[in-house]
Amino acid sequence: MNLSVCNLLGEKVTVLIDKELRAGIHQVLWDASEYSSGIYFSRLTAGDKVLVRRMTLLK
Repeated sequence: MNLSVCNLLGEKVTVLIDKELRAGIHQVLWDASEYSSGIYFSRLTAGDKVLVRRMTLLK
């Protein structure tokens, strides 16, 4: 499983998870204190499934 955060240009700004996890509910915190306000995308890849969600960072 891979969970990463990308900017509007599609560039990967950080990788939050890059390992196999057991089935179940998991929680990940992103310390965005070093990033500027704006639109970011979370990209979750698990097996052959990909899920992308838009996030707005406000400071």
